[in-house]
Amino acid sequence: MKYLLLVFFAAISFSCVPVMKEVYGVNKKIEFKNRKEYISHLQNKYNFNLKNLYYADEKSYDNLINHIVTNDLNYFYGIVLNDSIQIKRSGLIKNESCSYSILNEMNAVPKELNSTNTEKNNFFVKNSFFNILNDEPLNLNSNERKKIILIFSYTMGQLRESDFVEIEKLFIENRKFDLYILTVDRVFDLDRFEGKKTKL
Repeated sequence: MKYLLLVFFAAISFSCVPVMKEVYGVNKKIEFKNRKEYISHLQNKYNFNLKNLYYADEKSYDNLINHIVTNDLNYFYGIVLNDSIQIKRSGLIKNESCSYSILNEMNAVPKELNSTNTEKNNFFVKNSFFNILNDEPLNLNSNERKKIILIFSYTMGQLRESDFVEIEKLFIENRKFDLYILTVDRVFDLDRFEGKKTKL
């Protein structure tokens, strides 16, 4: 299949729109020799906490892309309670700035969660994701806090370093939520072809 690319945030002050825009060639690709170079690039350019960043293994990658396309997801995947229960969207994400849209969703979560405002979602049960830094598996059942999941790619384009800092502040200030970021970059290719320049 042709692997679709995501544009995560155009800029924090721009409107948030669906990110599945084009196939290969949307933005300039960069060659990386290994995961270390990829991580260094993210740290230098985006300045966000990589402990929150997870990648899909090869078996789960196509499922991730198909899931994003099928559900017409944008940078915001959603809010989940664990690996099988997702909180229904409020419908408030429209044309506000990205950070404001996330804040709206956080504030709109009902105090009492039940079958009318949650839904089953087994996507994370059926697929595997690993931390970019230490390969620890994604665990959405580790605590009772709500988890906001975002979608990312290094090819997102003109993103200011301060953008992720602003997004992360929302979670530092609100201890009821955890932040997880899923990259759609093919990180597993860097491990498979380590030492050889690879375009993700």
